[in-house]
Amino acid sequence: MTPALWIGFAFLALLLLVLIAFLFIPDKLSSTQKDILHFFMSICAGFAGGFITGDVLFQLDAKLSDGFKFGISGTAGVALFLVVFFKKKVSAVRHDIDGFNFSIPQGWTFEQAVAKICEVDRSLYHIDGFTDAELSSKLKTRELHTRNALEALKRLKYFADRLPSYKVTLTDDIYTIQKI
Repeated sequence: MTPALWIGFAFLALLLLVLIAFLFIPDKLSSTQKDILHFFMSICAGFAGGFITGDVLFQLDAKLSDGFKFGISGTAGVALFLVVFFKKKVSAVRHDIDGFNFSIPQGWTFEQAVAKICEVDRSLYHIDGFTDAELSSKLKTRELHTRNALEALKRLKYFADRLPSYKVTLTDDIYTIQKI
């Protein structure tokens, strides 16, 4: 085995040891420490891939019409670094795991959704100023992904055709949904 291959395996072993160690450590890291660890894991993955493969896997040389010449090349190490580094960024865009995630089943009314969201949030609620027809407005089947239950309650109006504008306030674990 070549020295570059040994160095690649050393980075790979280091990466695996760090990942295994963090399986047994409780989640007590600050967000800054998590970002540093994430960058460290990306670097280790990149070096491991780069030293193990060693060769350029992608190379592009081009010349523009004005005579400017440029080249782009990359190895497996660069690709692994980018995949590991940007994996967190892409998954963070989709949904906040720590947020409030809620499904509205088919046929649910506005009042049923309010009651269930407040039940999930372990809070009480008071609905003020709505007619019976407005409370029984059918909601569209949807997935709600918000930061908290307050935002979920505010977004319910976008899933029904006949709901009037309303405001939602939270005071002492009691949600007040008031028609404007």
